[in-house]
Amino acid sequence: MLPCAVNDPERLAPLSFIAELKRRNVVRVGTAYLALGWVVVQVSQTAVPLLKLPEWTTSLLIWIGAAGLPFVLAFSWVYELTPSGLRREAEIDRDASITHHTARRLDYVIIGLLALAIGLFALDRFGRRESAPPAPVAAAPAGAPGGAANAAAESRPGHKSIAVLPFVNMSDDKENEFFGDGLAEELLNLLAKVPELRVAARTSSFHFKGKDPTIAQVASALQVETVLEGSVRRSGDTIRVVAQLISAADGTHLWSEKYDRPLTDIFAVQDDIAGHIVAALLPHLGAEEARIASSDSGQVPPALFERFLRARHRYYDKTPAGFAFAHQEFLAITEAAPNYAIVWAWLARSWMANCKCSYGDLPEDVAYSKAQEAIDTALRLNPREAMAVLAQGVLLRRKGRNAEALVEFDRALSLDPMLVDAHIGRERLLSSTGRADDAIRGLEKARSIDPLHPEVLYELAHLLNLQGRKREAFATVDQLYEINPANARELEMHLYSDNDEIARMLYLADSAVRDGGKDFRADDLAWTYLNFGYPDHPAVLASSYAPVSLALAGRREEALRRVREQGSKSDTAFDAEVLTRIVLGDLAAARDLLWQKWSALEKKEFGSAFWPGYGPMLIALLQQTGRTADAEAPIQALEKAVAAMSPLHQAGYRWFRARLHLARGDEDSAIAEYQAIAAAGGTGDRLTKSVDLLLGDLAADPRLQPIARQVEANYARQMAELERLRASGMDPAAARREYVARLPAEVTKAAAAP
Repeated sequence: MLPCAVNDPERLAPLSFIAELKRRNVVRVGTAYLALGWVVVQVSQTAVPLLKLPEWTTSLLIWIGAAGLPFVLAFSWVYELTPSGLRREAEIDRDASITHHTARRLDYVIIGLLALAIGLFALDRFGRRESAPPAPVAAAPAGAPGGAANAAAESRPGHKSIAVLPFVNMSDDKENEFFGDGLAEELLNLLAKVPELRVAARTSSFHFKGKDPTIAQVASALQVETVLEGSVRRSGDTIRVVAQLISAADGTHLWSEKYDRPLTDIFAVQDDIAGHIVAALLPHLGAEEARIASSDSGQVPPALFERFLRARHRYYDKTPAGFAFAHQEFLAITEAAPNYAIVWAWLARSWMANCKCSYGDLPEDVAYSKAQEAIDTALRLNPREAMAVLAQGVLLRRKGRNAEALVEFDRALSLDPMLVDAHIGRERLLSSTGRADDAIRGLEKARSIDPLHPEVLYELAHLLNLQGRKREAFATVDQLYEINPANARELEMHLYSDNDEIARMLYLADSAVRDGGKDFRADDLAWTYLNFGYPDHPAVLASSYAPVSLALAGRREEALRRVREQGSKSDTAFDAEVLTRIVLGDLAAARDLLWQKWSALEKKEFGSAFWPGYGPMLIALLQQTGRTADAEAPIQALEKAVAAMSPLHQAGYRWFRARLHLARGDEDSAIAEYQAIAAAGGTGDRLTKSVDLLLGDLAADPRLQPIARQVEANYARQMAELERLRASGMDPAAARREYVARLPAEVTKAAAAP
C-alpha cells in the first residue's frame, strides 16, 4: 500500500506555511494594505493638483507604498493583535489566539476600502461630467447676437465679473505650460463674448503668472467677484485639466471639475475643454448660454504660440530692448506661420515701434511702409482682425491723418470691444484734440476691462496729472511700479517735467544712471541733463549730444569734428547738429539743415516726420536770416498744429502759443505767454540761460527782464531742491512719497489755458 500523501513531510510543509499565513491574517492584512493604497492614489490624483503639489507626488506615494508592503507583511507575521494589545505571535498560546475574530474585522475593512476605491474610480471616470456632459459652445459669426459685438457690456448692477488666471503647469514638460496658457487665453476669449459677464483682460490676469497670490488679492486688483483657476498635468499621452471657480467674497469653491483627454491635436483638445468649462460655468455665474466663436490660436504650433505670447509681453515692456526682441520674434513667427493674421498685425505695430521716431533706428519711411505691408497682409488673411484695424489707426495717426485714424479705432472697437489698445489709441486722439474729459472716460472704461494694463495706467496717470488731479496720478504711478518698473520710472520723470519739477526729474534720472540706464535710451537720458543745465554730465558726453556740450564750452573745432564724425543719420544726431550750430552762432547752417528736412516733406505739416518743436526753430531761423517769405508756410503749419493742441494734454502748449505770436510779430501776446510760463514755475531755456531760444529782437525788450529774473529764480530754487534731495539719500520711492505728501489734500481740475 502506498504511503498517505498528507503524511509526507516534504509536501506537508508548504501546505502548513500557507495555512499559517491565513491563520495569522497575513493575507488579509496585505489585501487591506493594497486596498488602502488604491484609495490613497485615487485621492492624491485629485488632491495633488488642487494643492499645487509637484506631479511626481503621486508616483512617490506609490513607491513608498510598495516599499512598505514587505514590512507590513512581516509585521503581521510576527505580531498579533490581542485584547491586551500587540504581542509577538510566538508568545501567545494557540488556544488563546483570537486571529479568527481579527480576520472577520479585516474582512469588513477590506470590503469597505474596496467599495471606497471603486467609488472614487467611478466618480473619476464616469462622474457628473460624463453622465451629463455639457454641450460644447457653438460657434457663431463675429458680431452675431451674443458675439464679439456685445462683449463690452458695461459693469453695472446685476452683471457678474470673473478673472481667468493662467493654468498652473504641474508637469516638468514645458509643453504643458503652452497648453495651460493657451487654455486660459481660449477661456478668456470665450467668456469675454458672454454679454452678462465682465471679464478681466489677459494683460491683467497674466500679471499673476508665476506668482502665488491669494484669491482676495486677485479679486481686489482686478475688481472681480469670481476667479477661475486651474492646473494642467500630463501623463503619457493624456492631459488632465482641473478647473475651479472660486468666490472672491469668502473663498468658497462654487464649481470644480476635472477633464482627462488624449493629447492628439493640442489645440483641438484646448478648444474642447474650454467649451465644456464655459458651458459648465455659465449657470454658476448667473449667465445664459451664448453662441460664441473660438479663437484662431490653433493656426500655429504650440511652441510658436508660446513665442508669440512672450514677444507680446516684451512689447508691453515699452523699452528699446523689449521692442527689438518682440519685432524679431514677430518676424520669425510670420515666416514660420505665414497665415497667422494676428501676428502680422503685431508685426505692423513693432515696425512702428522700431522707427527712429519711436524706440528704434529704422528710417520713418521704411518703418511705415513695412507696417502698411504687414497690415494689408493681416487684413487679407482676416478682414475682421481687430488688431490689424487698430494698427491701421495707429499708422494713420502717426501720419497726422487723425479723422481717418479715429474711424479705424472705432471700427476696431466694433470688432472687439475688449481691445484695450484701441481704447488707448482713441484716447490719445481725443486728448490731443482738446477732449481730455472724454479721453479720461475712455481710459477708465479700458481700465475696467484691463485694470493692470501698463499703457492704460500710463496714459491715465498722464492725463490726471495734467488736469491737476496729481494725487490720483501718482497713486496710478505706484500701481504701475508694481507691474512695469521701467515704464513707471519713465512716466514719473514725464510727470515731474510736466509739473516743472526739474529737481525731482533729475533726481530720478540720477537713479536711472546708477542702474546703468538700462530702461532708457542713452540719448534720452542725455537730453534730460543737457536740457536742464547739466551739459557736462557724463551721460551727455557719451551721447549723440556731446557736440552741443563741446559747443557750450567754447570748443568749436572739437564740436564740429564730432558733428562730422557722427553725421545726422539718426534723429538725435540731427537734433544735436542743429543745436550745435545754433549754440555756435551758425544760424544759416542750422536753418539749412531744418529747411532741407522741411522741403523733403510730402505734406507740409508738423508731426512724426517733422517734430513740432522744430517748427518754431525753423521759423525763427528763417526770419532772423532774411528769408521771411519762406517762413510763411511753416507759420501756417504751426497755426494748424497749435489749433489742434489740447491745453491739458500738451505740456508745452503755452510755449507753442508764445512762439506762434512771436512768428506773427505779436510781441505783446508773446510776452504774456512767457509771463504765464514763468509764473507757473518755468525755468526757461538752459542752453542759452534765457527765457527762450532764438528770441531775436525780443531779447532786448525791457518787458522781458522781469520774466528772465523770475525764470532764473525758478531754476535756482529747483537746483537747491536737487541738492537737498541728493544730500538726503532718499531712494526714489521715498522721494516720491515725500512729493505726494506735500501736494494739497484736495486738488480741483486745472482750468484750461486760454
